[in-house]
Amino acid sequence: MPHPPRGTSGPHRPDHSLHTEVEDLAAILAESGATQVFGISSSGVIVLEAARTLPGLEQIAVYEPGLMLDTSGRYLDWLPRFDTELAAGRIGAALVTCMFGFDLAPAAMKIIPRRVLESFIDKAVAKEDLIAAPDVITMRRMTPTLRYENIILAEKAGRLADFANLPTETLLLRGTKKGPGFIRPAMDALDRTLPHHRSVVLPGLDHGSPADRSQTNERGNPAAVAPELRRFFGATDGSAK
Repeated sequence: MPHPPRGTSGPHRPDHSLHTEVEDLAAILAESGATQVFGISSSGVIVLEAARTLPGLEQIAVYEPGLMLDTSGRYLDWLPRFDTELAAGRIGAALVTCMFGFDLAPAAMKIIPRRVLESFIDKAVAKEDLIAAPDVITMRRMTPTLRYENIILAEKAGRLADFANLPTETLLLRGTKKGPGFIRPAMDALDRTLPHHRSVVLPGLDHGSPADRSQTNERGNPAAVAPELRRFFGATDGSAK
């Protein structure tokens, strides 16, 4: 049975993969005529792969793309537990499993008993359900789609060399606050790997900063990232090369 969509997208296919995501992006590019794309985290991986495999992309920007040097499965082996908890309707438990699996949990959260965290999240999810408008993508509706973050990241784990000959002009953005443990070493390696790029570090930003502020992303601050994107996408002199 297909999992529910994220946002207004259709349900994920049973064989959903990175290739599926690139196909979807290709359809958007064909319809819009766009030649510039920005991606964050797992969507940054999609954008990089699209630039490697699709024609026509002239510039891309990625913020802390979810690439991994680690191929041990340390950050990816949480999916069976996540699926089991989700099938049992345990949203809080599934979200805790995902947070710990991707090393997104703050240090303070790691000393709180897991059952307490699950209960707290379940209450927050239930409260959101009561006040959310019908068209709002709540955490309950979005949680099942998190498994596909795992699928996308797993496909590119240990394959940074795929981007060694990327011809596309690229802006590589990162913050200074702690994100998933695998991000920093992968960003350093990507900085050494990409042939035509400019790297920018944005002080005080974390992994979720480019996204809108919300109940689950209190430090969202897109306005802090937008100036770099305007400068990059507005440039016509090839200064990012």
